[in-house]
Amino acid sequence: MLRVRALGATLLVALCAAGGLAGPAGAGSSDQGTTYRKYALIRDKLIACSLDRTNRHLGSEERARCPRYRKLYTLWSSPGESYAYHVHCNTKKCPAAPFGEPDPRQPIPAGAKTFR
Repeated sequence: MLRVRALGATLLVALCAAGGLAGPAGAGSSDQGTTYRKYALIRDKLIACSLDRTNRHLGSEERARCPRYRKLYTLWSSPGESYAYHVHCNTKKCPAAPFGEPDPRQPIPAGAKTFR
């Protein structure tokens, strides 16, 4: 009986410790998700504006917003790539860089293709 109580107490302590470790990690991942969503929304709008120049698929309201997006940001892809788009900030209004994306505040690399 004493062993069962000791095992139960050990298990309870282990679960509490694991819960304490999972708390901050969970909060950090939601922050990273929010950061990525903000960045991806801007990138998707820039892609849509770029494609609209050829396909004319946007409505008049969304098309009217494109010059503002182009003033704030530049869409670019790395040399030799045409599917991995990145955002570069032209002004101080700039989203944070999500994990795995280049810093939008840094210069566009030489040889990169830009999309307007």
